[in-house]
Amino acid sequence: MAKGFKSEVKQLNQFLESLRTLMNDYHTKMVKMGEEVTAQHLKNKFLGISEDRRMLIEVFEYHNHQLKELEGTSYASATIKRYTTTLDHIKAFLVFKYKLNDIPLNRLKYSFITDLEHYFKVTRKCNHNTTIKYIKNFRKVINLAIKNGWLFIQQVSEQENRRSHLPYFHKSKNECLFKRNCRFSICR
Repeated sequence: MAKGFKSEVKQLNQFLESLRTLMNDYHTKMVKMGEEVTAQHLKNKFLGISEDRRMLIEVFEYHNHQLKELEGTSYASATIKRYTTTLDHIKAFLVFKYKLNDIPLNRLKYSFITDLEHYFKVTRKCNHNTTIKYIKNFRKVINLAIKNGWLFIQQVSEQENRRSHLPYFHKSKNECLFKRNCRFSICR
């Protein structure tokens, strides 16, 4: 802190105090995210320099490459084709919605998932269950990014899988016995 009573000194002290508060906020966020806190990392956060900026398509291609290496042993070719198709749809969605070829993982929000679901249903004309399959494939890649520390869990919320199906009502044993022993007076 600068010493003095002039207005310039007071302005300088206010500026320095706002910088201290900002750096404390960055420090708190880094600790919450589980990041390593160093002077260089704080400086990079302050300057807006991203150290490990992973992109969605890059991570998806990494995932698909791993699947292709395990083709025939752990994964069937149909599974690999399904993930390749999902990747193609996500690329088309990024161009359609954001006019981008790729998007940084740290820009993914819950609205991305809901917009993607809407895109599948309205633009691609996919039925509900097909849409959910694509969303599940997308979620697997997002989980890969989270487990590798490329995306933090607070940045994206999970979309609930809602498969549409007719409800099945289970009958109790007593209900089945009652119906079996019941005599109806109406002839059919």
